[in-house]
Amino acid sequence: MCKSSKSQIQKACIKSRSASFQMEINAKDIKRMTNGTSSNATMTSPTPSGCTRLFTPTEEWLQVSSFLIIIFLSIIGNAVVIIIIKKKRHMHTPTNYFIVNLCTVNLLILLLNAVPDIQGRIAPHLGFVVSGWPGKILCKLQAFLSSCTINSAILTLAMIAADRFIAIFFPLKRLIHSQRAIQLISVTWLIPALPGCIFLYVNDLVDFDGTVYCMEIWEPAIPMYYNTIYTTADFIMFYVLPLLEIIILYIAIIYRIWMRRIPGHVTTANQQVELKAKKNVLKMLIVAVLTFALFWLPVKINVMIGLYSHSPCVLTPIRRFLALFLACGNCVINPIIYIVFSRDFRNGFKALCHCLPCFSADVPRVHSQSRNVSEISFSVKCNGHSGLSLTKFQKIDD
Repeated sequence: MCKSSKSQIQKACIKSRSASFQMEINAKDIKRMTNGTSSNATMTSPTPSGCTRLFTPTEEWLQVSSFLIIIFLSIIGNAVVIIIIKKKRHMHTPTNYFIVNLCTVNLLILLLNAVPDIQGRIAPHLGFVVSGWPGKILCKLQAFLSSCTINSAILTLAMIAADRFIAIFFPLKRLIHSQRAIQLISVTWLIPALPGCIFLYVNDLVDFDGTVYCMEIWEPAIPMYYNTIYTTADFIMFYVLPLLEIIILYIAIIYRIWMRRIPGHVTTANQQVELKAKKNVLKMLIVAVLTFALFWLPVKINVMIGLYSHSPCVLTPIRRFLALFLACGNCVINPIIYIVFSRDFRNGFKALCHCLPCFSADVPRVHSQSRNVSEISFSVKCNGHSGLSLTKFQKIDD
């Protein structure tokens, strides 16, 4: 940890990349917080007089409450999805393995971004709560893992789109099996980890007027234009390109499903079944793509505005909050999409809600009273004639 003067902090690139945000704080903001101007107010980017409006205590607690609700619902939703996949053996498929990884990523995103944001809104004057060498390690790991989890989520969605594309266009070729899915999941973590290692160097603890902060300090060791290059490349590689890949593959999938004909004689009944299946698939794909693109778009816009805009009035505190709220809200929406559009997830969720024993096995079992009755069953003999046999058994009463 280093003790920095006011001029050193003003030269440093001081950011908190919660959900890829550019939450810049200058020395003036830090001094206001440490002097206790508003212990319940969140200071955001440096803004001139007339642009800054501190959140009131009521607004702060409403924001904290909203984040707590998101965390609570996300833990339940993602945990339910993971449990359903774990318990149901027939759901151990490559796509569901990707979904488990996405659920894990969602929980980590909230842990690394929403939880620190809550602490910063409740008590911003405390700064980074852990000091010394443990705090320095935690500061670097938090920034590194935050970058990895966010980008891993996007790559996982791209992997799901690729898996669905291969399954539909090459149904006889099992290119992605369970073992390969696990390998691809490792790739979704390894690729973001390589560029994310920069945060293990630039992030450090800075002591200002007795309060410790975790900050990105690029200069003087690394020129600031490297930060511009890195952030722009991150936006292209981990948002624009994956989004294009998802859109292209899903358009191809929709076209293939819509144009495919059912073999044999087509009747009115199976025409309706085919049309219903097409609509369900189309709805699911549209919701998945729109949810990913729209919920993360404000985050990415804020990143680019903070990087290239010279007007501090653009990124207002409410705009930052709404962008972070939507990004964290995506962690809650994903499990809902699975349960709404998937019968397996829906049945597993119903079984879990009713605490049925059938949840622990693929074959339902019902505990109830029984009584002895007689069953007349048919048995087919080897000569082709049918015979009757009387068998005593226990009938299960519903």
